Amino acid sequence: MTKSGDQTRTKLGALLQLFEGLALNKPGKELYLKHKWAIDEAKPVDVIDVVDQLVQKEIPMDQMKTGISKALNLLYQPLSALPVPEPISGGFLNTLIENNKILDEKLKDLRPLIKEINQESGNIENLESLKTKIQDINHYPIVYQIKENLLFPVLEKHWDNFRCVQVMWSIHDDIRRNLKELIDLLDISITNNGLPEENNLNTLLGDLFFAMFAIKFREERILIPIILKTIGEEELNEAYQSTTDLVFPYHNSRNEVVIPANAETQSRPTGASEEATFKLPTGNLTTASLNLLFNHLPVDITYVDAEDKVRFFSDPPHRIFPRTKAVIGRKVQNCHPPESMDAVNKIISSFRNGEKDVEEFWINFKDKKIQISYYALRNEQKEYMGVLEVSQDITEVQKRTGEKRLVNE
Repeated sequence: MTKSGDQTRTKLGALLQLFEGLALNKPGKELYLKHKWAIDEAKPVDVIDVVDQLVQKEIPMDQMKTGISKALNLLYQPLSALPVPEPISGGFLNTLIENNKILDEKLKDLRPLIKEINQESGNIENLESLKTKIQDINHYPIVYQIKENLLFPVLEKHWDNFRCVQVMWSIHDDIRRNLKELIDLLDISITNNGLPEENNLNTLLGDLFFAMFAIKFREERILIPIILKTIGEEELNEAYQSTTDLVFPYHNSRNEVVIPANAETQSRPTGASEEATFKLPTGNLTTASLNLLFNHLPVDITYVDAEDKVRFFSDPPHRIFPRTKAVIGRKVQNCHPPESMDAVNKIISSFRNGEKDVEEFWINFKDKKIQISYYALRNEQKEYMGVLEVSQDITEVQKRTGEKRLVNE
């Protein structure tokens, strides 16, 4: 191994000790002094590598997030001093950055109002103004949904060291939960005509500011520079242009980037044409007919094969949970927040070993009641062939009483 390689390995080893030590709550000052040289020489790619190794050590997520945040605070100056390449104007990464800039201004705009609320007890007008501004910021997590459905699959496809996305996804969930708690707290306070408990309000706001600024820093100073070096923008821009369900909340530049004329053709799956006919046991269907049937079912469906890879999803006009083509071939475990991974593995394991054939859940989602059902797929020999996920809006179904017969029509 070359001397340069030895130095890199030593630096990565030192940074891993720093990150892991902080995650395990070891003395921060001691770790800082011991590894200061590695901190000063840290590069974005080092952070990607170290976090990937840290995730594989299976440290509890809350501890790991705390340790990574402390470590990146120490790395803030050296990483901020590095030049950052600019993405293509109007492309996916540029649009992400533009939305971050607007979010930054909206967060800064909260500070004077928060100061007034802390100084003036029981000012309902200020509380209502804060709630309105928080509700506006609550649109921003659409950006996180876009990252989870479009960006993360591309990183998993191209990077062996992709596991930093699990940590980012967990922080996304923290922010979503934090925003909901803030709005609920302000709702109660306004209804009761009084000031929310100061500590609770300031703690939630502090957590929100810290997490949102932290994600922005990680995207722009760590993730994007490495994406531009290793993957480029073409694949992300093509995926962005072809996704209509997911729209950036504050600044949207879709269709501003010109995609090569042959890109759409290249991205189409090879195989059967729209006129190909499939002879099935109960009838014959063309590719076009199959597509119509799947996309007019009153449910969203996703097929995961026996190797836990997503192979197909229906695309009705109003999907409950967004999907992008980037998900095809992705491990289903990576399509869920890291805190849900154990539950996903448990369901698949119970299907694979024949313990269960069906698992069902129902949740409240955007003022609707959603039922999510998982079905084990087995061939005629009862061999496990994968999972069918079916999501359905059952809000109106739950309201039904009595009967409505065809003859009555």
